[in-house]
Amino acid sequence: MLHFTLQEMDGSLRHHQGYLGGIVTPSDGKCHLNVDGEYDDAHLYDYPSIGQLNAKMRENNIIPIFAVVESKHDLYQNLTELIEGSNVGTLLRDSSNIVDIIKNNYEKITQRVQIVDTAPAGLDLSYSSRCAEGGEFEDGNTCTGLRLGETVEFDVAITARDCLGGSKNTSFEIQQSDSKKL
Repeated sequence: MLHFTLQEMDGSLRHHQGYLGGIVTPSDGKCHLNVDGEYDDAHLYDYPSIGQLNAKMRENNIIPIFAVVESKHDLYQNLTELIEGSNVGTLLRDSSNIVDIIKNNYEKITQRVQIVDTAPAGLDLSYSSRCAEGGEFEDGNTCTGLRLGETVEFDVAITARDCLGGSKNTSFEIQQSDSKKL
């Protein structure tokens, strides 16, 4: 399941920016919210790096949508190249377009589905997909041009070319790719 997070801001916080306030301990990548949902350890840990943010968002299937003022759009557009699956939208001065930003970016994110795997060497995976209801299965692991609410189907054929290091068991994941770069 994918999760979306909306970040609305007029500035940016950067890794090592905490050094200016004497905070020299790098982010430990853990959640430090108290029972009221407030961040308790801002005085202890620096802001996370972009790499840490990207890893945590992928780990938790989170796709960020940055809603920013026009003067920060280019900065966050560059950031979307570093955080997989992320998108950016420009807020009007009164933020009246926030719903449109969310809707447009959600549609952009959901119009394409791609399946990827972490199969080890020695296993060949081939995919076929049915991208339109009632359509035929075709070779491939990607469906594009989707509309919200459409259902797609994937079939996977797995062939073992070699023994997998003498092990009787192996495991791997097949999952949706959240990266717009693939």
